[in-house]
Amino acid sequence: MSGSSEKPSNQTVKSMNAATEVRDFLCAVPRQHSDNCDSWLRRAGAFFGLTPRRTKSIWYGEKVRIDHDEYMRMRSRLDDLRKAQMKRQELLNDAAILLATSRNDARRVAGGTGPAAGRGERAGGAGQATDD
Repeated sequence: MSGSSEKPSNQTVKSMNAATEVRDFLCAVPRQHSDNCDSWLRRAGAFFGLTPRRTKSIWYGEKVRIDHDEYMRMRSRLDDLRKAQMKRQELLNDAAILLATSRNDARRVAGGTGPAAGRGERAGGAGQATDD
């Protein structure tokens, strides 16, 4: 037997994983309603500091060399994106809590606090009109 069958080196495997991971970085950039694939790729690439051609090469799985400095810069930008997303989610959660609290307060003021108030009836009766 000849020794012609070789395993891929660890360097090759690492670069393939890095290329796949960088493609996932691009996926982290949110797509807007008005974006088609090309405009989104252009915007995602610009966010990470990539040229449009390099972005397309990464997206479509062409062989691209990504050096360590570029990878770390992209990873830093991804961390910034995730922090901004978490901050937006916290603001949305706070707004939802305030809205629910204000709705509950409005219900208490408008209809009382009894069990009938939740069904849109007055607390004093079963929706009957009184002629005093």
